[in-house]
Amino acid sequence: MLVSALGFSGNRVLCLKFINAMEVTSADPTLLVVVGGIVVVVLGALAYGIYATFGPGSKELRDTIDEHAKMHELGIAHGHSGKK
Repeated sequence: MLVSALGFSGNRVLCLKFINAMEVTSADPTLLVVVGGIVVVVLGALAYGIYATFGPGSKELRDTIDEHAKMHELGIAHGHSGKK
């Protein structure tokens, strides 16, 4: 029997109510839709990030941190007065 196969012991009616409740809650697709939507959004953002980094538009990307570091070396990073 299913109740004994699942390892439930004790009150048989309580176990059957628990199994019935699991069946009822798993029939509601709302949680599946919400979690599925979140997964689709995250995977879509990841795919777009990979495409933007390595795709045809990646030639136009600038390394702004490297540019800022070079400006620091020249002394013009945070103003137009030059090195003091």
